[in-house]
Amino acid sequence: MYKRFLPHIQPKNAAIFITYRLAFSLPQAFYKKESIRKIKYRMQKEIHKNSKKRKEITTKYEYKLFLIEDLFYPEISNSPQWLKEKNIAEIVEESLLWGHQKRYELFSYCIMPNHIHILIRPMKIESENKFYELKDIMYSHKRFTAREANKVLNRKHDFWYREFYDHYIRNEYEFRNVLRYIYHNPVKAGLVSEPEDWRFNKIM
Repeated sequence: MYKRFLPHIQPKNAAIFITYRLAFSLPQAFYKKESIRKIKYRMQKEIHKNSKKRKEITTKYEYKLFLIEDLFYPEISNSPQWLKEKNIAEIVEESLLWGHQKRYELFSYCIMPNHIHILIRPMKIESENKFYELKDIMYSHKRFTAREANKVLNRKHDFWYREFYDHYIRNEYEFRNVLRYIYHNPVKAGLVSEPEDWRFNKIM
C-alpha cells in the first residue's frame, strides 16, 4: 500500500528525473501565483466530478505544485536553508555519489539550499534479475542523509519532506532538456551568474 495512494512509475531501464526538498510548509504567498491558482482550480474541478478519487487527484496535483515551487525560489527563500551549509551539502553529495554504479547510474545533480534535483537510471540487481526500486533508493538515501545532517545540526525533527517528485524520461530530447534544467537551476534562482559557479552542481 502506498502511503500517498500514487505509486512512482518506473519503467525498466529508464532514466528518471527526481526532485526532493527539505521539510517545510510553503507560505501562503506562494499559492497566490496565477499558475498555482489555475492548478488548484483544475484540481478542485476534477474532485467535484469524481469525489471518490479525491485522494488520488489531490496527490497528482500535489506533485505538480511540488515541481512548480522550484520556479518561485525567491518566494520560498524563508524556508530552511540547511543545504546551503557546505558540510551538510557534502553529506548529501557523498551519499549520491556512493550509490552511483552501485544502485543507479547518476547523470546529474544539483543541490540547492532547500531542495535537490537528480537524474538517475536505476541499475539491475543481477542476482535477482530485477531493477533497484526508486522508492527503496530514495528511502535509503534520505534516511541516511537525514540522520547524518541532523547530527551536525544537533536536531531531531524531520529533515526531508516525505514525498518526492519523479518523472521518467521518454526520449533523448527530453533527457537533454532535463540535464540543462538541472545544471542551470542555480542561475534561474538568481544564486549565481554562471552554472559552473555553483559548487554542488554537476553533470557526470
